[in-house]
Amino acid sequence: MIAGRAPVAATMEADVDDLHLAQVLAGSTGDLLEELRADCAGLEPSELGRRARARAGSFLASQLIARCPMDSVLSGVNAGSSDPRARRTWLIGALDGAEEFATGRRDWGVSVALRSGGVVTAAAVALPGLDMLLSIDSRTPPYPGEAQRRLVVERGASAALVDAVAVAIGGRAVRAGSVAYRTAAVVRGEADAHLHLGRLPVWDVAAPVAVARAAGLHTSLLNGSEVPLDRPDHVVPDLIICRRELAPELLRIVSAMPLTE
Repeated sequence: MIAGRAPVAATMEADVDDLHLAQVLAGSTGDLLEELRADCAGLEPSELGRRARARAGSFLASQLIARCPMDSVLSGVNAGSSDPRARRTWLIGALDGAEEFATGRRDWGVSVALRSGGVVTAAAVALPGLDMLLSIDSRTPPYPGEAQRRLVVERGASAALVDAVAVAIGGRAVRAGSVAYRTAAVVRGEADAHLHLGRLPVWDVAAPVAVARAAGLHTSLLNGSEVPLDRPDHVVPDLIICRRELAPELLRIVSAMPLTE
């Protein structure tokens, strides 16, 4: 269990505000997934990942429906059925990094965000592999200021493209699984920037972006525009998260490169 949190049964009985609810749900879902992995150790990774994603999504949706019956819930399970007219929508990445989870890696996460009036007003990201919970009110460590810059990217990204960007900023590329984990690496000062070249579902992006913004980081698309969290297709085209002082240089570099895969 992530330190400082009560068990699900004890916590869910309290009347909590939106941010606390996001924190409780993200952390409790992480605990549930860790328990499921232990109980299903003999399953094939693909089946374990499928079962875990379904279980986590069902748990989060049921808790939100019970707690916030007037709100809409948007996830990979119900992307086509969420209510676009709802004033408040919960964006839930129930298991960001199913492959990493199923193969025993630690770079997966659970993301919970509340979008109200087009703005994320509450967000939390659980990283059970690090025994950590980040939210928009988290205190972040100071940047260590190491000489070589680190660019964290998805594990499947084109080596030629990301290595070219990393060299251009005077650093090296580091690969990791989920967008939650990669964003946390920048928030925690373990990396200088996170670059994602392809499409991402908004439910996996909303909470990490909100946490990064609250930590004072730059967040944008590759063209420098605002990260869209309310597109009808529920897609974020690409993503940059980095230290603010690095943003002008990184945006200039990627704008000059043919970043297509």
